[in-house]
Amino acid sequence: MSLSTKRLSIGVYGVLLTGCIPDIEDPVGTNIPSALADIDGDGWTIEDGDCWEDSIQPTLVEGALMHGFTSADIYPGARDVWYDGIDSNCDKMDDFDQDSDGFVPDEYEGIETIGVAGTGLLSGGDCEDTNANRNPNMEEVVADGIDSDCDDKELCLRDQDADGYSGGELIETVDFTCEGYGLTLLEGDCDIANPNIHPGQEEACDGVDTNCDGELWDAELDLDEDGYVSCTPEGDWLGEVDPVGGDDCDDTEPEYHAEQIFYSDTDGDGYGIENGLERLRCTPNFNYTALVAGDCDPSDNSVHPNAPETNDGVDNNCDGLEAAGYPMCTGELHQEDYFLMCAYPYNQVSAESLCQQYGYDGLASIFSQSENDTVRNLSQFITNGTWLSASDARSENIFLWGTGTTMQFTNWFGNHPSVNSFQASCVTMDSNGLWREVQCTQALVSFTCETRG
Repeated sequence: MSLSTKRLSIGVYGVLLTGCIPDIEDPVGTNIPSALADIDGDGWTIEDGDCWEDSIQPTLVEGALMHGFTSADIYPGARDVWYDGIDSNCDKMDDFDQDSDGFVPDEYEGIETIGVAGTGLLSGGDCEDTNANRNPNMEEVVADGIDSDCDDKELCLRDQDADGYSGGELIETVDFTCEGYGLTLLEGDCDIANPNIHPGQEEACDGVDTNCDGELWDAELDLDEDGYVSCTPEGDWLGEVDPVGGDDCDDTEPEYHAEQIFYSDTDGDGYGIENGLERLRCTPNFNYTALVAGDCDPSDNSVHPNAPETNDGVDNNCDGLEAAGYPMCTGELHQEDYFLMCAYPYNQVSAESLCQQYGYDGLASIFSQSENDTVRNLSQFITNGTWLSASDARSENIFLWGTGTTMQFTNWFGNHPSVNSFQASCVTMDSNGLWREVQCTQALVSFTCETRG
């Protein structure tokens, strides 16, 4: 083989690591090394898989790891020295990507592995080339103390209230311990503005989820909506609505709580007496069972507030009218509203005043047919009519009840509005339950009071 041919052989089969081929006659009559020849004496031939079969020694590439090396050190299964640019074990792997994650250390970016196609093209930035889970393409794991994406920073959690827990806000920092400087390793804070609220905190009677477990302590809940909770409030109440108090003995019954007053009800009619002996309790006991006072005869269970009233001279409903000289009254409870008709001649203003003087809201307002029927059934005293609370004094033929509410129900006699103009502004009910517009100054023979429940 000529010198020029020998150099060509080295350039093709040595540097490019393509190996040699069997002896054949070349065009000028020289021989190419046999695939069965072990030229470098490493015990391997091209046929065995030796990727550098030449007596010429390989030269390490510029920028790669430098060390003593011979062609006899290259063969299948040989010890491969990473980062020298030589495929020592003939496995056709990139010599600069030890963990095969597709990235190389910055100092070896752009350097090819001799004879291995496609090398020298990988990006740099690999900060730990023995760990495929650390490279610029990895997603950073929160607070694990590892720079997974090789940006020299750790992804930590911000601890806004310095209680050791985060509400989930992420921040990158060079402090790989994620401790101090408002950083933490722990998340789950449900109130980032209050250092006393975080996971692991003992639940307190304060109206909020103190330990961030997603639930309020049952004792903090006002289940019966009476304004009282079962626990004893500690410090400031942080819930949306402050309770009236705590230590509710029965949070399923709105009338039973720590500040409830029970009155003595010896006749069991549901109404008690105010005698200075009423008791502040959470539940009833003995004869202290009434929640409402006002009973004017504790020995008669037919006499109490809102009881049916008759014109028998007995103050059955305890409103005091009989004692004041008004025995001719009848009254009845309609659902939660009480209506009382009295047979005494007053104009509308005086009748309204008398109703209020004896504890009623005022003259009656009618909002349904059933209420109208109830008042009509009290009509044994009706001759000229009984006063209701409505008038159009504010605006002609626009009638409002005494409380200022509009008429949702009407039961006029004949066509209405009437032609009475401003001479008639007030409303009465006749014995048939029909309404009429009359002058407010008339002194009729009855009026009807009401108390809305």
